[in-house]
Amino acid sequence: MAHYIIPNLPWKSLAVYIALECTILSWNGVDSDEFAASTIIGVVFFMFYITFIFAFIQAKFEGIITGIIIPEFIDKRPFREIDIGRKEAILQDILCNVNNKVQFALGTNYSYTNTFSLVDKYQHCMRTFEYKFNKVYRNLSVEDNVWDKIVSVASDSGNDNLRKASRQRPVEIRGWDKIMLVARNIENEDIEYIMSKTYSPELIQTYGTIREN
Repeated sequence: MAHYIIPNLPWKSLAVYIALECTILSWNGVDSDEFAASTIIGVVFFMFYITFIFAFIQAKFEGIITGIIIPEFIDKRPFREIDIGRKEAILQDILCNVNNKVQFALGTNYSYTNTFSLVDKYQHCMRTFEYKFNKVYRNLSVEDNVWDKIVSVASDSGNDNLRKASRQRPVEIRGWDKIMLVARNIENEDIEYIMSKTYSPELIQTYGTIREN
């Protein structure tokens, strides 16, 4: 990502600062207080700027990458493939598509060099979503059709308190979080499919449950 940050550096301001430093150096010498002070101020300012611009670009970069990778995994579903060779071929296809889209979106030649780093990035995106999901949506369990039945019962009951509470519809997952939820559910479904094709139902039933230590 370094070559994506480099074009965003303040090269004109840096050139002016270097010219100013050279002027101070020629007038006062390397041992002067003016040269030392200007050097310290310049270095400190430059470090603060680099930290700020890196955080800004990193956030933008991560958002673009996530927006490209997740739809590719939803569309191609590599985790559903049992054969390792075919799975790698799917991942290579995703890798090529992601690199092309990243280059188009960012205007840089940044690219994933192998499918391992690609899958690692995908898993990082999913872990980030899982954390948000467990924090924000952990109490969201009422589906729309169930909620409609609750509203119907509340209306028929004549209970004012129940009718009032029934109008407070639960929070729904929308937007990008909805897409991330789709990706997570597809991955879980594909893993379950692989398990059903690879291991016997008896083994899964026996060892696929949480046990106390």
